[in-house]
Amino acid sequence: MITLGTNWFWDTLTLRETVEATFVKISGANSFEVAGCEGRSCWLFSSMDDALGKKKAFRPDGVIISSNILTPLPAFGVEFNIKEVKGPVIHSPIRSEEGLKNLHPIVLERLEFVGESLKILRQEVGGHAVVLGFVGAPWTIATYIVEGGTTRTYTTIKSICHTAPYIVSHLTQTIDDYIMFQVESGAHCI
Repeated sequence: MITLGTNWFWDTLTLRETVEATFVKISGANSFEVAGCEGRSCWLFSSMDDALGKKKAFRPDGVIISSNILTPLPAFGVEFNIKEVKGPVIHSPIRSEEGLKNLHPIVLERLEFVGESLKILRQEVGGHAVVLGFVGAPWTIATYIVEGGTTRTYTTIKSICHTAPYIVSHLTQTIDDYIMFQVESGAHCI
């Protein structure tokens, strides 16, 4: 187990000391086959295998399971597809109080594969590396859910912030629950 004060990561987070660090990007689409990858879980599992492989090869101070930021959406009632070229497409964008009724509290059992992956990764790295969880920012997730997909103008989400700010608040609380789930499952931080 990593303890405070014995690891540069924790020392840096708690402002005890700073360490010069070199960041090497060792992830990417070439690490796994994206073609034919339907659904959402393939991103997570491929990335977990990738994280374990790189952990063994490079012995980093931290490892992360990087997943699609929309992974938790179906667990609280937002269904989507990822279309080639177009990207994520939300089946029923949430743009009103009526639409918000289609959402429900996050069902963490539907994300058990995330929790199990974090537990496995935490066990694999032992006390030799920090396990980082991964969550999309509430604003980014809210933008997808309200706009119905990618956007360059953010017109609808900007309007929602003025006419129905409770939608963004609701989504933020849901993402908070997902963050806590990841920490409880083994992530040292997000």
